[in-house]
Amino acid sequence: MAFLSNAEEAVLLGDPIWQDRYARAIARGITDYFKDEGG
Repeated sequence: MAFLSNAEEAVLLGDPIWQDRYARAIARGITDYFKDEGG
C-alpha cells in the first residue's frame, strides 16, 4: 500500500510503471484469495 502523505510513496504513485506493478500485485492477491477459498 502507498500513501500520498509519504513523499517517496507519492512519487511512486505517479509512475506508470509502478502503477502497473502495483495493480498486477493487487489483482494477483485477489485471484489467489479466491483460489484458496474455492471460489
